[in-house]
Amino acid sequence: MFSCALLLLLASTSSGDKDVILQASGGLQVTVTPEGSYTFQVDGNTWLTSHPSGGVSTTKGQLQLASGVSHVQGDDENLGAYEGVSLLWSTQSNPPVQLNTTFRAFKTQPIVLLDLIFPQEMGIEKSSGIGQAFPIFQRSNQNPPPSPTPALTCKNQSYCVVPQSYCGGNDRHQLPAPSSASLGDCMKLCDSNKDCNCFSFKQGSCRPYTMATEIVTSRNGYTAYVKPQPNSTSAPSVPLKALWHSGSFPDATVTSWNGKGVSISNSGLDGSPLVLFNEAGRTLTASPYGNYMATGHGQDKDKINMGVMGSVELIPAGYKATEIFIAGQGMRSSMMAWGNTLLKKGKKTRTAYPHPTDMSMNTLGYWTDNGAFYHYNPCMINQPQTCPQNLEGNKTYEDVMLAVKKDWLAKGLPVQYFMYDSWWYPKVGDPPNAPPVRSGEPMIKWEPVNAVFPDGLSDWLGLPVFLHARIYADNNTYRSMGYKMICDGFSCLPQDPDMFKYLMGKVKNGWNAFVYEQDWMNKLTGSNEAVLNSTTHGRQWLMAMGDAALSLNMTIQYCMEEMPHLLQSTEIQAVSQARASGDYFAGSDSWKIGRNAQLYWAIGIVPSKDTFQTNFTQPGCPHEPKCTEPNVDLVTLVSTLSLGPVGPGDRLTWENVSLIKKTCRSDGILMRPDRPMLPVDKTFTANFQQSDDNEIVLWETETQLLNEPGTPKWHYVLSVDPDIDLTLTTSDIEDAGHSFIVYDHFTKTFSPDLLEDALPFNVTTTYSSGLDDSLGLSYLLLAPLLPNSKFALLGEVSKFVSTSARRFVNVVDGDGKLSATVIGAPQESVTVSFVSAVKMAIVTTQCELSSMGKACAECSNNGCTCTQC
Repeated sequence: MFSCALLLLLASTSSGDKDVILQASGGLQVTVTPEGSYTFQVDGNTWLTSHPSGGVSTTKGQLQLASGVSHVQGDDENLGAYEGVSLLWSTQSNPPVQLNTTFRAFKTQPIVLLDLIFPQEMGIEKSSGIGQAFPIFQRSNQNPPPSPTPALTCKNQSYCVVPQSYCGGNDRHQLPAPSSASLGDCMKLCDSNKDCNCFSFKQGSCRPYTMATEIVTSRNGYTAYVKPQPNSTSAPSVPLKALWHSGSFPDATVTSWNGKGVSISNSGLDGSPLVLFNEAGRTLTASPYGNYMATGHGQDKDKINMGVMGSVELIPAGYKATEIFIAGQGMRSSMMAWGNTLLKKGKKTRTAYPHPTDMSMNTLGYWTDNGAFYHYNPCMINQPQTCPQNLEGNKTYEDVMLAVKKDWLAKGLPVQYFMYDSWWYPKVGDPPNAPPVRSGEPMIKWEPVNAVFPDGLSDWLGLPVFLHARIYADNNTYRSMGYKMICDGFSCLPQDPDMFKYLMGKVKNGWNAFVYEQDWMNKLTGSNEAVLNSTTHGRQWLMAMGDAALSLNMTIQYCMEEMPHLLQSTEIQAVSQARASGDYFAGSDSWKIGRNAQLYWAIGIVPSKDTFQTNFTQPGCPHEPKCTEPNVDLVTLVSTLSLGPVGPGDRLTWENVSLIKKTCRSDGILMRPDRPMLPVDKTFTANFQQSDDNEIVLWETETQLLNEPGTPKWHYVLSVDPDIDLTLTTSDIEDAGHSFIVYDHFTKTFSPDLLEDALPFNVTTTYSSGLDDSLGLSYLLLAPLLPNSKFALLGEVSKFVSTSARRFVNVVDGDGKLSATVIGAPQESVTVSFVSAVKMAIVTTQCELSSMGKACAECSNNGCTCTQC
């Protein structure tokens, strides 16, 4: 692409002194001035404006335009035909440093790409934030920088020239002035002339300036002036809010863009994607588009910088940092369009569900990570302090895991895999010949400690495993084996896919490991300079890990990840999931993952809610005296609806059997929707006039059981403690034109009022555990009332997702008859419920599945039956 862009530049034509308007589809356009400033418009309204101090910057010195605006055009392999402009910039240093900026608007898509291209190698002194920035936007309604005292005078010129298109009057309106007039003299002349609104001043030249805000500031060698206007407003010209993500398990924040609420860190690790939206749900999404581990966003006072991170020490010749801008309608649709665009560029297929190899998405597991009962709490030999009276006794982890498996299976809980956290492998500082201790140290090798698992890598558990990995210590075993890595005295950054193949292969062969969980990603990124001081090291670490996992049919979960890691996953097929919450602790709000679910699903991975406990109390819990969880239904339900792992972490014999069974079939197959639950669009705009971020939890997901085009879906809606009145419409669930029965999971009743296009439904709280700090819930199934049969399938209503495609297939809406094939474990017993529109009542039938795990259910006005088939 870069070589193509250079050829186009050579053949391009100059636009002279006129503004260039680039029009993408979907109402998105960008205007570029001859001085290099730019504005983004959506539907004719200005949403983003380049910062007055300059639209491009580098730590190598102040930039000036080295050439005029040149037109370019071409075809992108992923996005199609574009037209654009290019500007060449140069510093005043000796030798000068040149940068090229290109704007590309796509004819058939609502997309604009901004490229920052480095024609020559650039060695840089490290700086904080974004070092080489393009684009740079101003935050609106911020105080402008102080006016400079210009030293330039109007030598060689006795007037200021103002083109008619900007300031009225004649085509080249002249403001008579003495030859020695200063900028201040020109300002006074413009103020006193009703036809003059704006100009820009430079020795021997006056050029137009189009910023629609009162400001006096130096910019790229010019000094610009816009005459104060009584009715003028600062860009953007419409009220906007912003959604962005920051930190580890990146937190989503929504606040006003027009005010002072946006506070993106200057690290380059946060603030991407940046989604601007108005009260009508119109959006503009911006993020890096490639080279994700070296580019990002940062805020510096009133500037939003986008470009190459200041930590990068050497930029190779030909390097390109690209920012993508996509206009859309509706938050969910816009995020998905953005994510699909990144996935197409990265040649990655969206994570499939059910997944062909990642059992944690498909089946019930048992977890031991932070927040689970047995996280560094196994009551093991040499650690009597973790063994209160009447606990399990002095046992190894191996003994405890086998006891949990036996207990679960005896109670009809079909556990299919176990998850081991960092307690199973050696770390720096662990005592010799003893179990590892909980610490903040990196790991030495990814193999079991004998005091934890005496039978080592033999298949003593008899179930597959999901395995946690920390970062690698400076003295890790694999460094001494000669694998390539970059070490800093504390940790090492692996660069060799063969290292990952070696260590992953050992646990896969021994334990049938199927997920490699890379934890502490933020710690490695923040402590090992090699991750961010290069344009390649960080990406190579993640690509090496992904290539190795893919070659072994394993998948990867990211944990304590930051935005660059998540964006990089769009190029890594093996990354199937990432943690969308902080570590679980009983009573915490780690269940609140809806906004992150939207981000993660957009980029093709599923969100993981983390472990949870299913009983209100867990005696002997290592985290607090009682470990009280007042919302066991909520945390179990959210895990089920996430499409990420469902992994309770209860103490032996303290699991809530009936609650866990609501998540799965008798063979351990999880009954889930087709995609993760996502926020309903109106939750972003309902409180639009409020400056604070009071997240409204109204989440929705779906299953599709009918194959014909235009047929409705089954929807599941979760609301948690709403502080405003909530109504639900068919537009909210993106399924207009159909009628739905509204069934309440907790009250086990359905409403006599249908949900239809003209009949919204009021969502009210119907359940709470009643314990202190418990939350009010509403969990609804919206089952389509099918037009031919006049029935609605409620499914197996004892389950959280009663109409999962893992339970029902071949649903047929016949004339007066609704039929479905029921699937599950051999000889499994399933109660299937329907609603009759004629009787407006729930009717049921009992299905006994065959030895092949199938039965055929059917309902008509003559009754309901189920037979083996």
